[in-house]
Amino acid sequence: MAEPARPEKDKAALRRTLLAWYDRNRRELPWRRTQDPYRIWVSEVMLQQTTVKTVLPYYDAFLKRFPTVVALAEEPEDEVLAAWSGLGYYHRARNLHRGAQHLAERHAGRFPRTLETALGVPGVGLYTASAVLSIAYGLPLPVVDGNVRRVLARLGALRGAKWRKDGPFYNRAQELLAAGSPGDWNQAVMELGGTAVLLDIDQGRTDSVAVAQDRAQVLPTHRIRRVEHGAEDRRGGVGAPERVQQAGARHRRARVARHHRIETRRGSGGVGELSPVDLGV
Repeated sequence: MAEPARPEKDKAALRRTLLAWYDRNRRELPWRRTQDPYRIWVSEVMLQQTTVKTVLPYYDAFLKRFPTVVALAEEPEDEVLAAWSGLGYYHRARNLHRGAQHLAERHAGRFPRTLETALGVPGVGLYTASAVLSIAYGLPLPVVDGNVRRVLARLGALRGAKWRKDGPFYNRAQELLAAGSPGDWNQAVMELGGTAVLLDIDQGRTDSVAVAQDRAQVLPTHRIRRVEHGAEDRRGGVGAPERVQQAGARHRRARVARHHRIETRRGSGGVGELSPVDLGV
């Protein structure tokens, strides 16, 4: 059975509610105080498979050691790995270093401003590219990770074979995206999925169709492994939104080398008490 379409007025109310909740409850993190795409990119790479609490001291130290893309690109790999020591998953540091060298050589040390060009940076897949571009440049691009899938699945009671792929989730995320503030919206959805309760118990109201149908604890029904680099859904294969397919096809024709990287859900970082959010619009 197809899920009912959400009216435009409901989408607008949902955006207002969630952005207001995020404004009240957002964690004060250093990468949220900047629009520098390099610093946002570094944070996104560090947060792969690592909690916020662990990342914080490394983030500041790494940027003090390598304050710009060019500074990172000019250092030998051994120095970069030494600065990364303790964070683990060293392929992330190698990918970041290769990406910085690519930007220094081809883009004057600047992170690209288009999705197609960003996908050509070694080590950067659809999730990372969309996160950096939406937060740093305000491009209306949705992001989808485990936290986002959790929110969307429970909000719309999304289940069945269709929702075992990332493509439909990207389409749904695009549909709900707050185009005027895509960076804040993306971070708000991820924050909600990772830290908050989707039910206003005090008022006895549900935030979504899923809660009303007693499905909140079982959706999404299928855990999707997130493969950042080389994954068909992220590089423009079957199941991805049409414009991502087109960008991925152009990217493949350019024969840019792919580096496979598996990225799991970001940790919540031990956040404290957060107020519930009622998204029943």
